[in-house]
Amino acid sequence: MEHLNLEPGAVSPFGLIHNRVKDVRVVIDQDLKTYQQVSFHPNVNTATITISIPDFNRFLSLCGQHVRYFAF
Repeated sequence: MEHLNLEPGAVSPFGLIHNRVKDVRVVIDQDLKTYQQVSFHPNVNTATITISIPDFNRFLSLCGQHVRYFAF
């Protein structure tokens, strides 16, 4: 709630739009880069949105967050 203005259970990368001070560290499984699409909750856990990887990367870039990819 404090950083992304989201309730527990509804946290997703789309919550980064609320992180104006950029104090959230974004770490993403590097395997996601190999997928064509990814799906996330749209900041509520009652729905799911599917977007292409290029659109997801564009979203992250527009949020101004530094993204780290990691092999989990």
